[in-house]
Amino acid sequence: MQTQPLPKLSVTDVLYSRQVWIYNLTFVVSGSDQLNDKCFLYTWNEAESGRGPNEICSALIDFLEKLEYNLLNSGKSVPTTLNLFSDSCSAQNKNQYTMMILLHYINYKSKVFKNINHFFPVRGHSYMPPDRVFGRIEKELNKKETIFSPQEYCTVFEKYATVNIYNKDFNVFVYKTSIKTIVKSKNDFKSTQQKVFTYIKGEHTVEIFKTYGGLLDKIEVVKRNGKLLSMTDNLIQLPKTNHLKLPKQKDVKNLVRFFEVPQHGKQFYEDIFQNSGNDEGPDENIALYESDDD
Repeated sequence: MQTQPLPKLSVTDVLYSRQVWIYNLTFVVSGSDQLNDKCFLYTWNEAESGRGPNEICSALIDFLEKLEYNLLNSGKSVPTTLNLFSDSCSAQNKNQYTMMILLHYINYKSKVFKNINHFFPVRGHSYMPPDRVFGRIEKELNKKETIFSPQEYCTVFEKYATVNIYNKDFNVFVYKTSIKTIVKSKNDFKSTQQKVFTYIKGEHTVEIFKTYGGLLDKIEVVKRNGKLLSMTDNLIQLPKTNHLKLPKQKDVKNLVRFFEVPQHGKQFYEDIFQNSGNDEGPDENIALYESDDD
């Protein structure tokens, strides 16, 4: 028998081929030495799920619950104020879904915190702790010539953070549908102008600040007949869905022919080449009530 040699991979093949996204959402406990127990990394790939409000809210709630558990079992005094810092990406952080999930959490789930302040640094002028984690990971990944599967990424991730793997360490739930039923569709403020959102236990309003130390405005975000308490009633788990479109699947198939895929990566590629699900595409209501001139 004679083994057929693999074709040679060219730079052109890689440069013009779409590749699979591996998502990495990282939370870092500020003021820490950034050891693994202070960095929480959530990971999944686009053959499993997307990167919309369901995924982000699910990871955020899982992180907050683990953070509170660690605080309660630390044997130290427990803070009652949580300060969150994130970029202003409307598709992930600065939107009505994150706002509603934090409002619900502070009122009905938190055992530790009395209020949550969510800060949005000035765009282009911030370098947050997770960026340092990303930098260390990227530096090590750049040393690898080939990576065949998410497991190989996770092996690197585990050196720098506590890794939470999709459908193993955390699940994704359908928050989007339930939130839409109770959140007000419009408010008279521009989200792009706000620097801080504050959530206070016992209040169903949100305090917004245009500056980091300025005057606040209280806004009603729940519909008149909406029940914040019921927002997470009857939550269902989001099914695993392949978000790779057929053109990207074709590109991946083209690249795979240049390699001998190891056993641990075979299931990953089988999932990729399944029919892609119905991708919802961009959510026209994702942002916090942007005006047309923003």
